[in-house]
Amino acid sequence: DPTNPIGFGFFLNDIQIVSDTLGLVLVNAGGSDSAPGLSNLIAFDPTSGTVLQTLDIATEYQGSGPLFDSTGLPLPGDRFRQSGAEGMAYARLSETSGRLYVAMSNILFGAPSNGMTKLPGTVQVFDVRPGSAAPLSPATADGVTPFVIQTQGYNPVALETVAVPTASGSALHRLLVTVAGTTAFDATFQLVPVTPSSVEAAEATTGALHGVFPLGLSGLCAL
Repeated sequence: DPTNPIGFGFFLNDIQIVSDTLGLVLVNAGGSDSAPGLSNLIAFDPTSGTVLQTLDIATEYQGSGPLFDSTGLPLPGDRFRQSGAEGMAYARLSETSGRLYVAMSNILFGAPSNGMTKLPGTVQVFDVRPGSAAPLSPATADGVTPFVIQTQGYNPVALETVAVPTASGSALHRLLVTVAGTTAFDATFQLVPVTPSSVEAAEATTGALHGVFPLGLSGLCAL
């Protein structure tokens, strides 16, 4: 509701133009001290400005093992609601299909965190059909379960896809994830880094981790 915004109001975090008829944008709302009222992925026609589709991506994520927030506290039930859509990367697979990757920072809202503490980072994956009336659909890992990649570090903020040629002439896509790390206030109320930053490399089709390039305690790095 634009007349009654949540927290700091709504804002656009990233945009991708796939073609003359398909653009993608991330829309968030809610401040660090309020609930995540909005985290949407919107498909639109950049030529006409028509909104084609809106997906709510503030969805529940169920982890497969013990999950902890960035302060080391366990998460009840190893599940949480994703929030904070930070960045996107698009991989073109053919003339009529592609895959979209969306980085979710997953903020722990409310006191005493007020946005400083982060939940495990995730990357949501979507199948894209340019030219379709509803071009976006959540990709699945097994035909049912949503395909979500959990990052090794906290606070993923930027993504890049890299096409690696194969001997057959096709391409394998690698996903590079910039993990910004987290910060907190010290005793003098100065902002200091708490968890490390890194760049993670994963197999785009399966989410399998290839490696992590550590960047140390750099404090909210971005690409």
